[in-house]
Amino acid sequence: MSSKDWATTAKKLAYDHAVLTLDFYGHGASPYLPQNDMHDPNVLVHQVRDAIERAGWATAQVTIAGISMGSAIALRYSQRHPDSVRRLILLCGAGMAVSRWYALTETMSRWNNAMLLRIHELNATSPFWHMVFHRVSVLRAMISHSYLTRLTPEYGVNQTMLQAETLTKVHACIWPMVDVLHPLQLELFDEAPEHIQIVPGVDHALFCLLINDLALHAKPELWL
Repeated sequence: MSSKDWATTAKKLAYDHAVLTLDFYGHGASPYLPQNDMHDPNVLVHQVRDAIERAGWATAQVTIAGISMGSAIALRYSQRHPDSVRRLILLCGAGMAVSRWYALTETMSRWNNAMLLRIHELNATSPFWHMVFHRVSVLRAMISHSYLTRLTPEYGVNQTMLQAETLTKVHACIWPMVDVLHPLQLELFDEAPEHIQIVPGVDHALFCLLINDLALHAKPELWL
C-alpha cells in the first residue's frame, strides 16, 4: 500500500534497474483526497499512470509488482494500458473472483459495504458527522480505505479480459501459506506463472508486512 513496504527491496533493485515506488492516496506520504468517498480503485489506476508518465516511462514497457489491492490496481492498469506492461508480479493479490469455500472475502465485503452505507446515512443527517469522519485521523484512515476496498475482491478488474489476456502477463505469484482474503487460485491461469512462491507460517496480514524480508531483489529472474 505504501512505499515503505518496498523500501529495502527497491533500494537494492535500484543498483541494476530503474525503480519507481508509489504511495496510493491516503497511504504513506500521499495525501488523502478531499472527500472520503473519492477514494476509488479507478483513481489509483490514474495515479499510477500519472506517476509513470512523470517518470518519463510513458512509452516504455514496465514490470509492475503489487501487494494485495496493489495487485488489483496492477491488473486494471494492464487492462487499460496493455502495451505499456511487460510483466506483472502479484503478491497475495486481489483482483480475481474468489471461489474457495474457506475464503472470508465475501463476508468481509458485506460488512464493509454495510458500514459505508451507515456512514452515508449519518452524513445525510448532519454536517457534524461529515466533519468527524474527515477530521478524526483514525476514522479518516479507516473510512477512506473502506471506500477503496468496497469492490473487493475484483476491484473492477474485467474478469473476462483477465483470463483471456491479462493473466498471461503475470510472471510471478508470491503468496502466504494462509490467505482467507485473496487465496491463490492457479486454476484461473491457462499456464501457470513461471515463478510461484508460497511463504510458510504467515497469513495475509503478516505477509503484507514482510515484503522487504522476501529478498526479491536477489531474484533477477523476476525482473529481467
